[in-house]
Amino acid sequence: CCTPLPGDKIIGYITRGRGVSVHKADCKSLQDAGVERERLIEVEWEQEASAAYDADIRISAVNRSGLLADVSLYFASVDVNVQAISAHPSKTLNGMSIINMTITIKNTQQLEKIIRDLKSKPDIDEVYRIAQ
Repeated sequence: CCTPLPGDKIIGYITRGRGVSVHKADCKSLQDAGVERERLIEVEWEQEASAAYDADIRISAVNRSGLLADVSLYFASVDVNVQAISAHPSKTLNGMSIINMTITIKNTQQLEKIIRDLKSKPDIDEVYRIAQ
């Protein structure tokens, strides 16, 4: 539900019939009254993990011709696959666009670098990971 990534602090929850589900340590669904605390277990990321993970990000940028092309070119240049993308004009920020993307990454360090890189681009106002 909260899509943890390598580098996030995580915790396991022993489910009924589905094994262990892994959540970010601060996952809101683990705060529910129905969560049985005795079913929480310590888990950790594998040190040599080579898996890929989907991460959702939101970009707020000046609405201009070529914006999506520039963002797409950036992801191609750093060899990061874009799984999904949607864009629309901001309803609250005049002249701005909101771009939601699902990208495939290796860990939180890679995601943090992507966010820093994008924030340094002209016309990009804000970039952040969307918390599930």
